[in-house]
Amino acid sequence: MNKTIALFFALLFSQAAAATQVVEGFLADPVEILDSLGKHAGEMARKDAPKGPLPVLQYNESLDLVQVELAGKPVWLDTEDLRMNPTKVVKLACKEVPIGKGEGKENPSSLGYGGCE
Repeated sequence: MNKTIALFFALLFSQAAAATQVVEGFLADPVEILDSLGKHAGEMARKDAPKGPLPVLQYNESLDLVQVELAGKPVWLDTEDLRMNPTKVVKLACKEVPIGKGEGKENPSSLGYGGCE
């Protein structure tokens, strides 16, 4: 019974830890450091950036910024400059192009548009 409960809690906490977002790397050089409003607060060369994964402290969804700790102090970074795990998934509305024959046309195809699933 105790082993079952211990296994349950171990699985529960390991899934919570796996869901934590981390910064795995920096894509921009130099990396722009921002304040909480998204304004420029400084820069850091990519070679000076930490090599290991950095846990995300906060995420500002409206500005698409993440807060991490660099050199012992919390700073905000733009997610476009970072390699994140897990990556952000953006859901887009599915738009279908109507397929029909125009007058005098024989090819009912559309260019580059697939069907929605």
